[in-house]
Amino acid sequence: MATNNRYYGLEIEVDCDRWGKYDVDFDGLMEELEAYNDLIYCKYDGSLHNGVEIVTHPCSYQYLMEKPYIREICQVTLDHGYRSHHTTTCGLHVHISKDGFGEDRELGMAKFVFMIEKFWHKMVKFSRRNREELERWASRYCEPTEPNTETVTSIYNKAKDINSLARYKAVNMRNADTVEVRMFKGTLRIDTIKASIQLLDIMVDQACIRHVEEIQDMKWHEIEEIARSGAYPELSAYLDKR
Repeated sequence: MATNNRYYGLEIEVDCDRWGKYDVDFDGLMEELEAYNDLIYCKYDGSLHNGVEIVTHPCSYQYLMEKPYIREICQVTLDHGYRSHHTTTCGLHVHISKDGFGEDRELGMAKFVFMIEKFWHKMVKFSRRNREELERWASRYCEPTEPNTETVTSIYNKAKDINSLARYKAVNMRNADTVEVRMFKGTLRIDTIKASIQLLDIMVDQACIRHVEEIQDMKWHEIEEIARSGAYPELSAYLDKR
């Protein structure tokens, strides 16, 4: 259980390519994943060629960091021939409970969305997505050519302006109970999955504790300093690598 009402859920998309490059065993994968039925479920996703979406039930940050089941699921999936990063279709989507954004959750979510846009180029590099993938599945709310005059309020108003393509944004606000971050490329590397969750956890923390003016003035190196504090080993190593 989370002490701060913040829970995470993962959507791990796995696939083979449409030309049969990977020899996959769907039935074998489903059989082995039955051992994790209290932790995950699998679902069809129309964006995949011949794959499956592995969805975790809500977990606390500590549970995801300390328990081995995500690592085991990734290995089982690889053992049955599926891939995630080395495909053209897969993403790693991270859901964050809206109740985990502080007492004033609307304000917390507004500051979080602003941080994603403010640090867009850093986030893109971290995400491993190319421009085409981002434009198709996880586009931003601001136009790249717009002057840097957006505020927390203006960006959040765009995020809440529901339209038919809103769920394909980098941060999908359309779910009733969760904020869905869609911009990460798919992966079955547990260190990369943990680093992604750690980065988002830092950003949610900052959205909860910093005033609007502090968020608008915030610099990326401040996030890196927190990441290298010793509490986020996978994220620190990932930042060095990227």
